Amino acid sequence: MRRLRKATPKKAVAIIGEGITEKYYIESIQGMTPFNMHPQCLHHKASSLKDLKQHIDTAIEEGFDWVLCLIDKDNKVGSPDYECLKSRYNGKTFSKQSKGIRCTVRFFETHRCIEVWFLFYFVYTTRAFQSYKDVEKLLHKYWPEYEKTEAFFRRCGGIHAALECLDGSLSQAISRGERSMAAVKSGERDYTYSEFAEFFDLIRGDN
Repeated sequence: MRRLRKATPKKAVAIIGEGITEKYYIESIQGMTPFNMHPQCLHHKASSLKDLKQHIDTAIEEGFDWVLCLIDKDNKVGSPDYECLKSRYNGKTFSKQSKGIRCTVRFFETHRCIEVWFLFYFVYTTRAFQSYKDVEKLLHKYWPEYEKTEAFFRRCGGIHAALECLDGSLSQAISRGERSMAAVKSGERDYTYSEFAEFFDLIRGDN
């Protein structure tokens, strides 16, 4: 009798966002990855680095294969505490053989906020936004009804689907995100960028 090959379990990925926007966005792209994604959001204010650390440590202990942190840089620029936390976790693999744990942590940053990534679905911009309200104002040009509220996210039919229904394009967002990071790495600017292109490479299994 032929012995059946045991199926390889899907990798479990904890995705930690700083608020409900990240959570609802991740839920809207669940079908794009071969992994089991588990979106989470911080319980306290987005600026709570202690809460972020606690979520990372808990996800490692729970045995996730990856912990991916979606970071808004607007309130972290120049923060030595944030840079220390990032240095401690980003790109590091944490192993506990006795518990069968091997978990890699990655940070993916967007400046100023995730809404810049939503803008990239429609347009490439290098504007130096002074606040979230400035980002939202430009986003309203393409998505007039957008609200950063749970009620809106629940009724919009999924953030990703809504963006594409408005003629936004994920493939173009990825291209624009890559372009923004090339500008950052070349020293052209240190604002209005997103690492979501790298995030999609990872969750699609391209890396």
